[in-house]
Amino acid sequence: MPNALPKPLRKQREVLYMPVKGHSAVLGTAGSGKTTLALYRAAYLSAPGMLHSGQTLLLTYNRALVTYLNHLKPPEFRNVRVENYHKFARGYLNSMGRMRSDSICDPDLRRLLICEALSNVKQRSKKSRFFDRHLTFFLDEIAWILSHGIETEEQYIAVDRVGRIGTNLARKLRGRMFDIRNEYLKLRSQRGKMYDWDDIAYHVHQEYLQDDRP
Repeated sequence: MPNALPKPLRKQREVLYMPVKGHSAVLGTAGSGKTTLALYRAAYLSAPGMLHSGQTLLLTYNRALVTYLNHLKPPEFRNVRVENYHKFARGYLNSMGRMRSDSICDPDLRRLLICEALSNVKQRSKKSRFFDRHLTFFLDEIAWILSHGIETEEQYIAVDRVGRIGTNLARKLRGRMFDIRNEYLKLRSQRGKMYDWDDIAYHVHQEYLQDDRP
């Protein structure tokens, strides 16, 4: 069966052979070869003689793309391992002893708990139109806070809410928003849920910082 993976050309080759250390963001229009180039790049980094050569992990959030990449991957790319990010995250946290059975809060339960958290904070706060915002605002704002690893009210008040265009939130109201975030995490913990799909990447990173294994 012929190799279905097209060879990198011109600018693609420049990207393929970028420095092996550090972080890079590669942008391109649809059909410019980003997906196949990612596969080539992973194989390049895994080649003998390269810094940290050996098995290389290629992650994507899209499960269908995992299937597609594994279909494209030729046998000689055996050191390239393609996984869905959340599958990797669960496995990694489990390897660190930080993943119990059924410990991720699913979207339906998350919505229910945030609604409850909003109601609880509203009841013990002064009357404010802030609490009249659509539930979607609170769902998205908590997702933003958790995905950015913001741990304290002080951090939240100081940070620029990048990516939250069109959802203005005065700094004087951020304390109330953070109370809702804290109440949600408390309710989530009471249900035995350690993570949701918004903050699992943050917890992976925190564990990685403490991980001294090869």
